[in-house]
Amino acid sequence: QLPATVVLLKEYLFKFNGDKYVGIFANGSVENIKKSPEFCDGIVSMVDLNGVKKLIENNKISQHKFENRGKGEEKHYSMIFAELIKLWLYNLPEPLLQDMPSTYFGDITSVELLEMESEKISEPNLSTLMYIWDICVLVSIKSSINKMSIKKLSKIFAPYLFRDKNKERNEQIKPTI
Repeated sequence: QLPATVVLLKEYLFKFNGDKYVGIFANGSVENIKKSPEFCDGIVSMVDLNGVKKLIENNKISQHKFENRGKGEEKHYSMIFAELIKLWLYNLPEPLLQDMPSTYFGDITSVELLEMESEKISEPNLSTLMYIWDICVLVSIKSSINKMSIKKLSKIFAPYLFRDKNKERNEQIKPTI
């Protein structure tokens, strides 16, 4: 069972064509991709995030009318939902890959090994992880437009999926996630 919130966030991300905007998931900045969970120094502000988050928490999102006058609102809304996906991941009690040993990441060198090792991830984390990866694949398919390659997306999402308790080790493994 996938968490309803992440399903809703994906729905709205693509409703507002998030995969066509440069820097999606990087808050509009391809040059300055954050490698840690930091928000709001780009297109989206914390006020934006909190406002939409409240709509979701109060089950009012489907009733809200998102205005689109053709002045960049669609891009702004898609960036909000992209940032909310990261915020949702950040606020999980534990990252989705937290149960895996830190050595797990350096040993995966092929898709076949990834599939084999993925079987070690328990539910509902595995289904949710696959769902997040699916979002990344859909965004990266349009990387010629949005400039968000799999490599850039992995830099963005890695800190949300695993955090080693040893800070130094955490910095060492980030590039391998």
